[in-house]
Amino acid sequence: MDWLMSVWKSGVIGSVAMPLIAVFIGWFLANWRADRKERKDEKNQRIKLLHMLRHELKTVITHYNAKNKYYIKESLTGKLIVNNPLFNVKEHKAMLNGLWEYLRGYESLNTAIDTIPMQFAPIQTALLKMSPEPSGSYDWTKYKVLSDKFVDEEIVPIIDESVQYIITAAKPLLEELEKQIRLIESK
Repeated sequence: MDWLMSVWKSGVIGSVAMPLIAVFIGWFLANWRADRKERKDEKNQRIKLLHMLRHELKTVITHYNAKNKYYIKESLTGKLIVNNPLFNVKEHKAMLNGLWEYLRGYESLNTAIDTIPMQFAPIQTALLKMSPEPSGSYDWTKYKVLSDKFVDEEIVPIIDESVQYIITAAKPLLEELEKQIRLIESK
């Protein structure tokens, strides 16, 4: 004990301990500031992605209401959010469920579009066989009428059903996005 008191009085502990304490305090403050900055950056990134998705949804719904057609073939912002670690099921369950439903609509649309050639090729051949003229050449007017009829009766309803699925999923998702944006901005 006397040894400790003599070392203390000589100032050795103070000259070693004080710089260590200063380094520890500096390290603690730097980490605290970095954590605060990281949380702020994450919040800004979340808000930015949510605003982008909100704009996409509003544009898709507005375009559909104006022209009764789909606006885009896939949701890029939706995929960004699904693949972003800032959004998790624990904190954003309702929004992610709505987003997955919205993305399923695009999968359905893309499947419908991708299957058009497979559906139309055999019909196209049959239509060509049904439209010859007595001279042996084809009646292209009759072929066009039959093709348009097939497209209108078979293909357009499949695409319209997929687009309607997207719009039906987009409206509640937009409401949930508004809630998420208000919640994040209020923090």
